[in-house]
Amino acid sequence: MYTYTQLQDIKARVVVQLASEQTKLTSATGQFTAIRNTLTGMQATYSQWATEVDTMAAANPADAAITALKAERDLLVAEFQSTKTLSTAYETAVNAV
Repeated sequence: MYTYTQLQDIKARVVVQLASEQTKLTSATGQFTAIRNTLTGMQATYSQWATEVDTMAAANPADAAITALKAERDLLVAEFQSTKTLSTAYETAVNAV
């Protein structure tokens, strides 16, 4: 059985550890917002590149290098969209509580 002093010491440890975890949670919530902002910036920065790849591929359908670049671009766009969707879902879930 614990003494009163021991129970108070344990309570103090719980308070410190809980505060630490709350700080981590607050930081994580902010990271989701930062990720969304970065992804939004990436979309604005690289959308012209994606359009140019399409334009070049349409103008040169027999060029294997350009066709390969377009395929790689398509994979990157799909991965980007998946990442953005996941990030939005996480941010929405965190902000819902």
